[in-house]
Amino acid sequence: MEGKTTHPLVKAVVVFHLIAIVSWSLPEPIPPVRNQQVSGSILDQIEYQNDKYLQGSFIFQYIQTPGLFHAWDMFAPDPTNRNVWGDAVVEFEDGTTEVVPYPRIATYPILIKVQKERYRKFYERAHLDYYNFMWPDFAQRMAYLAAKSPKNPPRMVRLRRHLKFTPPTMTAAEYFSGFGSRQGIEKWLPASPQVAGPFPEEPYFDWVVNQEQLFRAKGWR
Repeated sequence: MEGKTTHPLVKAVVVFHLIAIVSWSLPEPIPPVRNQQVSGSILDQIEYQNDKYLQGSFIFQYIQTPGLFHAWDMFAPDPTNRNVWGDAVVEFEDGTTEVVPYPRIATYPILIKVQKERYRKFYERAHLDYYNFMWPDFAQRMAYLAAKSPKNPPRMVRLRRHLKFTPPTMTAAEYFSGFGSRQGIEKWLPASPQVAGPFPEEPYFDWVVNQEQLFRAKGWR
């Protein structure tokens, strides 16, 4: 009995999917290569061509639309140096205001961190200008969280981000230079030459609350 063969269309879909996920998984080229200041190695050129011609093509929509995207910036080749969290200033009908925090994972104990990790992942995208189409729904959600009484509902929401960049830490050569002369805990954990400053506060979106939608969501009549 002759075995069944796979339809060519199925094979094409599988091959395309493999190309798409490999393309998406490749890191971005380093700035000198991206700016064409240097040609770099063969791998650098593969990353450059992939970034220029594939990731920005229809592959982007294929990966993003169904939520297949992922990133390696937490691991390699260059861990992210952005530290960002958000909140909202909510103004109520009586003129009072309240700062409503969006879940900030760093403030939770370990078991809650695991449960709420997706909040951090969401906000990594939600505050970016590229994702500004999400801002009205996000602001409406913050109004929902702040709303306590139908007699004094929220009327305005101002979204804010608090973003700072972690400065570069010392290199391995800097760490081991003087290793023998350092004493105590400083021998193993020397102070970094740079310290990250406070979080700047940046408002980025104002939203007039859709109170009709809010009342329906809260079950107020």
